[in-house]
Amino acid sequence: MALKYSGMRPGRAILFITFVIAEFAEGLKGEMTDLRAKAAVCEDRITETTAEHSVTGNATFDVDDNFTCDGVRLDKVLRLYGKWYNIEGWNHPGGPAALAMGIGRDATTLFNMHHPFVPRSRLQASLERRKLSAREAACLNVMHLAEHRDHEGGSFEWGGGVEHVSEFRADLVKEVGAYFDAEAARQGISQVQATKATQEWWAKQLLAAALLALVVQGSTKRGDLWSVPIVVVLLWVLCGPLIHEGSHFALSTNWVVNEIGTYAAPMMSASWPWKIQHCSGHHAHINVPHRDPDLYHEPDFWRIHPSVPFQPAHALQGSTWPQQWVLAIPYVFLLREMVFEKDANQFNGVASVEPRPEGHGRSFELLLMGCMLLVLFVAPHFIMRSHWRAVLVPASIWFGLSFTFMSFSQVSHLDSDSVHAYDPQDFWNHTLLATQDWACGSEFWGYLSTGLNCQTIHHFFPTVSSCHYPKLQLIFAGVADQHGMEYRNFPSWWHVFDRYLASVRDLSKKSDSENQLFGLGDYVWTNWLKYPRLLACGWAMTC
Repeated sequence: MALKYSGMRPGRAILFITFVIAEFAEGLKGEMTDLRAKAAVCEDRITETTAEHSVTGNATFDVDDNFTCDGVRLDKVLRLYGKWYNIEGWNHPGGPAALAMGIGRDATTLFNMHHPFVPRSRLQASLERRKLSAREAACLNVMHLAEHRDHEGGSFEWGGGVEHVSEFRADLVKEVGAYFDAEAARQGISQVQATKATQEWWAKQLLAAALLALVVQGSTKRGDLWSVPIVVVLLWVLCGPLIHEGSHFALSTNWVVNEIGTYAAPMMSASWPWKIQHCSGHHAHINVPHRDPDLYHEPDFWRIHPSVPFQPAHALQGSTWPQQWVLAIPYVFLLREMVFEKDANQFNGVASVEPRPEGHGRSFELLLMGCMLLVLFVAPHFIMRSHWRAVLVPASIWFGLSFTFMSFSQVSHLDSDSVHAYDPQDFWNHTLLATQDWACGSEFWGYLSTGLNCQTIHHFFPTVSSCHYPKLQLIFAGVADQHGMEYRNFPSWWHVFDRYLASVRDLSKKSDSENQLFGLGDYVWTNWLKYPRLLACGWAMTC
């Protein structure tokens, strides 16, 4: 039966398209303003530093208009173990994205996470070839880091340099490496290839893509509501691991494949902000106050960590968590970028999105988000049988995807024990304390949760594909037991959800003796009516 044009009111479509174009233009304008401001700050810093050295009699540095310091480009250096390294022209196996996440930052934690099986002596030799001279390092030390919070050092101490690894980490890497050595020999491939997504995993992804295409073509295009949960699940298992594992270089040894994967879920996040939020922010500073951006998603009405100052709206979160989960992706990840300009270059105010690599400008991200919203909320009015279906079906898919993402991503490291964990002396012990697994030996739950049920193993080996986690769970548990380390692997999702919900409700109180409630009118005004542009955007999409 041929589908008929449903007669969408052109005024609504024009209004929404105008909104998207305006946001794109505003983003481009803001980007240029940020660049000018950054250049001015950098020039002031250079002037102050040069004057300071001239007064004290120390050497001055040659800094030109292209922001090179004694010939070293400031956007081509990173810091490891307190030393500076020049990455310009480096043909890194992880591709440009692997280097970009560390530019202008203290990348010591990222460096250790992403090189578990490379011999430390080989890493040391590779770095020595790119180590800057004492004069070049002194020049860089007086400049602003991209992540200003790294000026005082990272969140964790990495004493001993590249060669130093804790006994627990060393034994764990040895055992897991032996497993992949055996797999590599069995398959006739290299060890690093054995750690990536298997052919069976890719076959499952192709099957999920085929099923998704059939459901969308056969039912979702008509606006059939029964297809919504099926589309949500298929989108999640298809796109979720692509953006997640792609950002960790776990899909393939080909960096292009990993980079493409990070663009697979525009309805969840843009590529570069996701890398900064998740890899440079969350993984490198898991649950560390004022460093992990995942702790500060809309803190005005959502408190999941004690470092978030109490607000009256937090008193409701013990019962409003389902609404928060439903709105998380649309509100935090997309509308945060498109509607609210505040701290556009600071993810949740704790992780710097700058410097952006070429091709990852904010205007480009806004354009991609705008196109996604047009496909999701405008195109259905020309395809589905009625306007109400064209609104309800896409919105239900988006909200359902958000709820699914939150249900798997939040429960594994936001319980009461995890949010209070911090061991600055040992990053790996801290990671063990700040994460928990559930049903980690189950291949079914591993696939459905896209590997997020093995959160601890994922944080220890992020460059390993999640399809290997069920096999690694026994190895991990055995090594942890040998070293007397507490590895938490709960039987089911319900166990960790109960712990998560208890923490959320505990943090909904201002203190043990005081729990302030406020009216519904105050809640609506505080969180919705004070953002008229958000209301305008919603009206344009749904009316």
